Amino acid sequence: MSGGRAERILELSEADAVVIMNSREPFLDPSFWYVSQVSGGLFESCAAVLRPGGTELIVSSMEAEEAEGASGTLRIYSNSEELDDLLHDALDGTSVIGVNYSRITLAGAERLRKAAGGAELKDAGKAIDAVRSIKDEDELERIGRACEIASRVAEELPAIIRRGMSEQQAAAEIDSLLRKEGSEGTPFNTIVAFGQNAAKPHHSPGPKILEDGMAVLCDFGASYRRYCSDLTRTMFAGEPREEERRAYEAVAMAQEQGVLAMNPGERASEPDRIARGIIDAAGFAGRFIHSFGHELGLSVHEGGVMSARSQHLLQEGMVSSAEPGIYIPGSFGVRIEDTVHIGPEGPRRLTSFDRSLTIL
Repeated sequence: MSGGRAERILELSEADAVVIMNSREPFLDPSFWYVSQVSGGLFESCAAVLRPGGTELIVSSMEAEEAEGASGTLRIYSNSEELDDLLHDALDGTSVIGVNYSRITLAGAERLRKAAGGAELKDAGKAIDAVRSIKDEDELERIGRACEIASRVAEELPAIIRRGMSEQQAAAEIDSLLRKEGSEGTPFNTIVAFGQNAAKPHHSPGPKILEDGMAVLCDFGASYRRYCSDLTRTMFAGEPREEERRAYEAVAMAQEQGVLAMNPGERASEPDRIARGIIDAAGFAGRFIHSFGHELGLSVHEGGVMSARSQHLLQEGMVSSAEPGIYIPGSFGVRIEDTVHIGPEGPRRLTSFDRSLTIL
């Protein structure tokens, strides 16, 4: 499967070559790790050149050892001039070069144009996304391990979330546990939101102290050999109010029924339509303010989403979050999220932790 990744990208891109180019952090393209199949390294100012004759990995001398065993022929440079020369050699004779518009910097694009003698650059992002969307067995194993780590941490939430602690303290506890359980880091900033802050889908943990009667929303993931997981659970510090209980039950049902619709060949909008209908019917119309889910893998957000406007079809091998929510500004929020693999026999949850209402 190692050569197949580059070949499929090339075939879909309709270009003479595809170049996946890293600049300096944070302008790095996870697709570099996808085609090279290395797990470590930073690989700043490095490139993967995909051509019908094979893939060349142009890496700095700092990354040479990390790149050993990579899929592709290694070309090592020591300075900027050598990098330009290697790019020129690798792109000799090309007239159309595919690049990932959403990841390449302007400086990187100009460097390629110069190295290739003014060749045309075209966007190969859709081709790259389409190939990366379908996970192979190695990718599924890595994502599965990341999901197992996050699930083990989720099991500890009722024990570590305590009244009197701040959101920041709770997030730090979660991050520490993720590391202890084997995560290489966090694929995104852990979200912990108490009370009315839970109504903000992308809240940043702050000094707010957990008190009795508050909702507790925790959204986090693990990283294993660069692949991600994503999981959210909402709990309550004490008995929830009637409206909070109704919201929780609606979100739980919406997620359950939406996941059941995540089948190969189904339109990607269908899980969202089903979940949104359940939430609207429960009296919370307009309070589900994001899509039902997003694909993930090397990045926590990659590929397509499952929204009301999605036109693409779900395919076997995709991995996506399933995360409906209800948000009442100034009051509370509820979200339940799992990472789901779309397999040959339908959807399979890769994350696990009791989805029934939990009272701390």
